[in-house]
Amino acid sequence: ETGEEFFKRRMALEAAAADADPSTVQGGGALLDLARFYVGHEMDLEALGILKFAVTERPEIEQDPYFLGMRGAANAMSHRLAEAEADLSRGALRGDPSAALWRALVASERSEWERAGELFRDAGDHIFSYPPAKAAEFAIAWSEAALNTNDFDVARRQAEQAVLNGDRETKERGQIVLATLTSIIDGPAAAYPEFERLSREALEPNAVRAELKRLELGVAAGRMTANDAAGELESLRFRWRGDGVEMATVGILSDQYMRVGRFREALLLAQSTALRDASAPGS
Repeated sequence: ETGEEFFKRRMALEAAAADADPSTVQGGGALLDLARFYVGHEMDLEALGILKFAVTERPEIEQDPYFLGMRGAANAMSHRLAEAEADLSRGALRGDPSAALWRALVASERSEWERAGELFRDAGDHIFSYPPAKAAEFAIAWSEAALNTNDFDVARRQAEQAVLNGDRETKERGQIVLATLTSIIDGPAAAYPEFERLSREALEPNAVRAELKRLELGVAAGRMTANDAAGELESLRFRWRGDGVEMATVGILSDQYMRVGRFREALLLAQSTALRDASAPGS
């Protein structure tokens, strides 16, 4: 769809929605058509606004599985994970394979790896009903879930699809998965150069994730001492704050402290992490 076609289609749908009575079935349908267009073009907040207006004008539309599926997808795209799961698991959608695909994406973002894998399998071939770039976003989420549940064949297959068809950020996530698989199967030294490259060339936070893996593997790969790794990890810890990357950095840093006999620092670091994150080990 060209830029001109996009604007013409958008203007036509917006005009149809504005001209119809939103309290009628026809008007509600026009609003859903517009919301579907927004979702299809990654305009999740615009879609949510239209869907909210549709419910205000015609409350019964909220019982429609088509409406719930669209709102669930828009919520997933905007990282409103609880709202997305609530919509996508209601009524007829609970057993729907197309809804399962979006629920799998939500579970993966929550790091619920086992559940994500189950839902991706339930979705089956529905991943192929999306354009290649969008399918790649599902593929990388599936790949990461598979990696975290030791399903290495699926992790590799889905990562390869992400690298083949995804945008830059998605490709890099796929490359990180493939490099991680190399480190598991062929050893740290085999994967180290790829993590080194990604740490220099990838977008953040992928560059930070790659740097974390480089430092995690560096000692085992014979590329640095534990003291060197600890020093670089201390700097990395403050480069990317407030998510799982930072928590992973702290965990690896604690391990490096233990390796070089800095037991007090390791203990204090673990305690500070537990205070900040109730799910951290030892909390």
